Parts: sequence; structure tokens; C-alpha cells
Amino acid sequence: MSEHGEQYGMSFWLGLTTSMIVASVAAFGIVTAIDRYMGRSADSVEVREVDMSLSISEISSSPSIVIASKTCPVCARAREWSSKNGIALDFVEMSDSPEAKKIMSDLGFRGVPVLLTKGAAVQGFDPAIWGKLLERS
Repeated sequence: MSEHGEQYGMSFWLGLTTSMIVASVAAFGIVTAIDRYMGRSADSVEVREVDMSLSISEISSSPSIVIASKTCPVCARAREWSSKNGIALDFVEMSDSPEAKKIMSDLGFRGVPVLLTKGAAVQGFDPAIWGKLLERS
């Protein structure tokens, strides 16, 4: 095989390998986006037992609140789920509430939505987990 033939052959395989890697990363991104839209976070849902004497009363009188963001698609799914199931939750926009930001910081949570209900805090949205926790409150 000539010098040019080897060079073009190598370019072909390198290009094909690069294309496969890009396609795999893109597919993972699409699956992650679908998961997030469906309310399944790429991160696991984290449930923590908490002392509800935190300053929650400063942001809502409701026994169960959700700290959310206007731009969060998972928060939108949580809103839709609560509305569809007739579950009264007070959604507090993190950007509008310094108290909500402080609670998030105190709990060590970095993402929304965060459900705060009797004795528990949940970061992430999982309808089964939320439903069980809200039943006990």
C-alpha cells in the first residue's frame, strides 16, 4: 500500500472512531435529557432526615414545601405531578427567597427541586418517594 493509501486509511478509521465517540456522548446526553424531562434525575434522589425547626416557617406556612427554580424542567414535572394528583405543595422560587437559599445551603443541597416535609428533605424528584413522604405528613 502506498504512503498516501495508509494515510487515508488511518484518517478514515480515526474519523470513524471519533464519530462513534461523538455519537455515544450525544446519545448519553439525549437519554439524560429525557430522564430529566420525565422527572428522573441523572443524580440519585437523596432523602435526608432533618430538623424541621429550620427557618422554613419564614418562607411558607405550608407543612410541605418545594424549593424550586423557574427554569428547572424537573421542577416543572414536580409541579405538574402535584397538580395532577391533587397534592397541595407550596412551591418557593429559590431566586425569590434568600431564606430558601439559606435552607438549601444549610442542608448541603446544590440542586432543585427540594421537597421539605415533616422530618425529611428530598433533593430530586421521584414521584414514588415524594408520594410516600407526603402520605406520612
